[in-house]
Amino acid sequence: MDFFQTREKYRKREMRYSVSFIFRVAVIGLVAWLGWLWGTAEQKRLQADSNLAIFESDREIQLLNSKVEQMQIELNEARAQITAVSLTDQNSGRFAQLVKAQIANGTKIEQIYAALQKVGVPTNCRPVHYQSLAVATELYGGAESKATLFDGALRLNIEGAVNENGNKANPWFDPNQKVTVRQAYLGGQTISEHDLPFTLILPAQEWIIELKFSESDLRGYVDLDVQNCVIG
Repeated sequence: MDFFQTREKYRKREMRYSVSFIFRVAVIGLVAWLGWLWGTAEQKRLQADSNLAIFESDREIQLLNSKVEQMQIELNEARAQITAVSLTDQNSGRFAQLVKAQIANGTKIEQIYAALQKVGVPTNCRPVHYQSLAVATELYGGAESKATLFDGALRLNIEGAVNENGNKANPWFDPNQKVTVRQAYLGGQTISEHDLPFTLILPAQEWIIELKFSESDLRGYVDLDVQNCVIG
């Protein structure tokens, strides 16, 4: 074997070593890249599972809070029923129902006696607040569905049924179905259903508060017109 053959032999051997080294590096790089992709996908899956668990926990907490709120309202109504019966000496009747509702709202018996002495027709009504409220549905709920008035003495939340053409992108309510008004007034809470338009009356010391609800020109909203009136 001469010099040229020996050099060619070593050159081929070096080439095989180089190709083998490049191949190994490529395989290692491919394995590392596939491992990174798998790790990223696994991390995203774990994050999605965590977000879903948090969402379900929040929803369960909201449902429990709603049940607690409803139970508290039922307890207040039961107490009000007992007091109303003791005042009217009857288990039913429109007057007993009205008295029960006022006591459930947190109205004191002394205020009811004072109000009975001042029964009259509301006069001299003047507007004190106007607001458009977004009606909350199963697909939508937010701060625009709530109103806080009179330095927090009155809090309102309005809910409705989803319009048949509504979706997650357009979650407006059906104005032809009843809407539910949750109100917290002077420590008492009530829930009532109404057909639009409607008016709610709240007692105050020397006047009454009228809450007038009507369908708004803005789709998905209702207009709230608040007035206070003197009892004449």
